[in-house]
Amino acid sequence: MFVKRATHSWLKAISFVCLALLALAGTLIPLVAAQSATVTSIPIPSRPLYIAYDSNKGEVFVGQDYSLNDTISVVSDTSNSVVANISLKSTSQGGATLAGLAFDSGKDEIFASYSLSLPHCFCHGGYVAVISDSSNSVVANVSLGAFTSSNFGSIAYDSGKGEVFATINDTVAIISDASNAIIGTEAVGNGPTGLAYDSGKGEVFVADDGDYDGAVAVVSDSSNTVVANITEGQLFNAASLAYDGGKGEVFVTAFGYARNGSVLVYSDATNSMVAKKPLVSTINFQGMVAYDSAKGEVFVPDGDLVCVLSDSSNTLLGSVSLLPQTGSSSAAYDPSKGEIFVTDWGTDAVSIVPDSVSLASSTSTTTSSVSTTTPTSPSSSTSGSIPEFPFGPVATIVLAILIVGGYLAVRKIGLGRTTREGTSHSKYSP
Repeated sequence: MFVKRATHSWLKAISFVCLALLALAGTLIPLVAAQSATVTSIPIPSRPLYIAYDSNKGEVFVGQDYSLNDTISVVSDTSNSVVANISLKSTSQGGATLAGLAFDSGKDEIFASYSLSLPHCFCHGGYVAVISDSSNSVVANVSLGAFTSSNFGSIAYDSGKGEVFATINDTVAIISDASNAIIGTEAVGNGPTGLAYDSGKGEVFVADDGDYDGAVAVVSDSSNTVVANITEGQLFNAASLAYDGGKGEVFVTAFGYARNGSVLVYSDATNSMVAKKPLVSTINFQGMVAYDSAKGEVFVPDGDLVCVLSDSSNTLLGSVSLLPQTGSSSAAYDPSKGEIFVTDWGTDAVSIVPDSVSLASSTSTTTSSVSTTTPTSPSSSTSGSIPEFPFGPVATIVLAILIVGGYLAVRKIGLGRTTREGTSHSKYSP
């Protein structure tokens, strides 16, 4: 009798444990699906800073921010590895300092702005190198002239006209991709710092840093003249722009606005500011913002974070932690893979973030994290701020065992103790 009661006690205890684990599995198993997004970190030498996506080759061109290492690395989005390195030293004397990259989809070329120190004056010369993506070599150079300010090198491709716009001093130079020559210039204010081409309106938006009261100049590519100046927002240290073709809006980052990092949203229909959103932290440096046309989202690198904004609500959806990456600066969207490539000059790497990564809600300041490493070869790790429940197949087997155990436990408790003769015994039995 004692053995039977002890056995029953153990069975009862095991039954309750199975039920508890089954209830816990209901919470853990959905988390497995949330852990599907991974990030890959690719080592890039010497402070990768500028980036451009080549839709023709499925490659990403990454420019390095060092005057002694004027190299552009080519990363394949298939192998997630560097497949070529292009040096500008063959086209110039001494080291060239890169300032911006833009992909010309009409010619399958990369336009790279860079500067050189000029020996005859205390100034620099601005240039644009034209790189063929078929040979990964420089095929032409365009001289923009001397400049004395730091506002040089922002560059954008105009697919409607087959032209490239590049900032120098207080103007934009307009380059034809047919002749690789300057066909016009236009004054755009005090200190242009960023460009974005608006394909819906055939216009180029130019962020003007200004003296604490910067504006956004709108240049028509038909007349190559300024057709509007947007003064709303009082830009200070405006850094980069991205055009949102789905909404007909332009997103502008400004890390001096209200003494904090912010994104200002401008409508191209009214040429007015329609929203301003603070980011998670103050932007220390900003290179390029990326618009994700598939998700209707804007990715903004911000130090060790990438902030994600919705273009439907103009709200901050959340952020992705790129730690141990600490200096994310520029982003480019790869529509064929649904990925965001982010340069990190702090750890000399490029992070690849899938646009399916889980984010915190817009009402929360919590950030979802993506754990990354910077190895000698590409590697992947799992994202998410929630605890990891690894190995999907194992989780499925565990769930199946718990379901069976729970079912047997319910039957055991419901039917009561059964003797060898098969009679049910309970205190209510006759």
